[in-house]
Amino acid sequence: MIFKQLEVLSDEEVTRIIDAAFDILEKTGCRFESGWTRKQLNEKGCLLNDAKSVVRVPRKNMEKFLDEAARLDPAKSRAALHLPGAMRTTIIDPGENKPRPSILEDVKDVIKVSNALDCVEVVSAGVLPTDVPESAADTVNASLLMQYSAKPFAQQPYSRNSARAILSMAEVFYGDRENIRERGETGYLLATSGPLRYTRTSLELARMYATLGLPVVIGSRGRMGAEAPATVAGALVMLTAEFMAGLAYMMVVESPTRLAFSDGMRAVDASGRMRWNGPEQVARVLGSKKIAAKLGFPAAPFSAESDSPDFDFSSGWERSLTKVFDWSAGGDPFGPVGNMPHAFSIPQMLLDNEGMRMIRKLEDCATVDDEHLARDVIERVGVGGNFLAEKHTVDHMRDLWEPEIFIADPYDEWMKNGAKGVGEVAAAKALDMLKNEKLDLMIDEKKANEIQAIADTYVAKSSKA
Repeated sequence: MIFKQLEVLSDEEVTRIIDAAFDILEKTGCRFESGWTRKQLNEKGCLLNDAKSVVRVPRKNMEKFLDEAARLDPAKSRAALHLPGAMRTTIIDPGENKPRPSILEDVKDVIKVSNALDCVEVVSAGVLPTDVPESAADTVNASLLMQYSAKPFAQQPYSRNSARAILSMAEVFYGDRENIRERGETGYLLATSGPLRYTRTSLELARMYATLGLPVVIGSRGRMGAEAPATVAGALVMLTAEFMAGLAYMMVVESPTRLAFSDGMRAVDASGRMRWNGPEQVARVLGSKKIAAKLGFPAAPFSAESDSPDFDFSSGWERSLTKVFDWSAGGDPFGPVGNMPHAFSIPQMLLDNEGMRMIRKLEDCATVDDEHLARDVIERVGVGGNFLAEKHTVDHMRDLWEPEIFIADPYDEWMKNGAKGVGEVAAAKALDMLKNEKLDLMIDEKKANEIQAIADTYVAKSSKA
């Protein structure tokens, strides 16, 4: 079966957005809070207003940067497309269904469950543990992912010191710097902080990763209506301009890094509240994918979230809508899972995985060959017959998608079994997995000890700071 790829913007509309972004960079510019960066860009022909730390990039210079930039290979650097990884410090306890501060054991639980979920292909630690020094939480997560994740994993460093520790552990994990570069899995998300503004820390961290030849994903954390225009088209102009500005920086770094286009924007509503989903969010994400494709870059997905605080219809609908549209537009919906607006949730991980199981089945459920055309079977059964007793039916009934979490019982049977909602079923399944799944080392013990030693040393230093 061939699915026609969904497009939310016409080619003409994409061109207008990209042209507007070129104009913004040339006339307004971007603030780079790094003197070294401004100097390098100025030497490359960009226009400098040092008093405001702003650099304006002429279109001809930006077009040259775009032409020369190396593109990230999604097949090789898939985990980098799912950065930043864990960001929340609160988790919903599946036994109590109440939020609480996340701890180190929760990180291990998330990794353990992620290893067992068939459609989670990039593992996130889910949460930042609060029972370690705050400045070391990202490093601790990275150490546990390297030791215990059975799949590619994503964890963003949040400081220069933690980046050094994480990269040191990566050298142990991959063997040496050349292997880190060759594998291309570890990466960094270079994101703006405020409209058209890159901080010195984010620039330095991106440079650290680029120097090792590791991929850098460039995007925005702005909010429509706050750090970006409230309209979808205006937000896409801002997003594209900020991507271009970040790419210009990466080109003056002059390191053999590969780049991707990320859309990490959200929105604020009329009351000033953060919005994680909605039609505008879906349209912008789909639009950013087409803009990325037009510029020749892979798009990093930020989708399948919900504003609902519960495991209810609105949560399922919002997540499904964005995930299916993301997939149908050529995105990658098989990444980290479990995020809710106020906390991380292991039962939500299972529900997200269930939805992805259905999408995966959709990809290959309409095979057209002699066996699946079933012409001989249809002729044999004939007019008015029945296919139930046919071997062909017995063989292929087993191919039908079966829910593991979603409820498909007849109403009377569902009532007899307690009329449990899907959230209750997911919570029960999560508790069962937490009890029965094992967390095993995925690397040899010597490497694991070296990685743990680096993390322990960094935690100890952070505790004294």
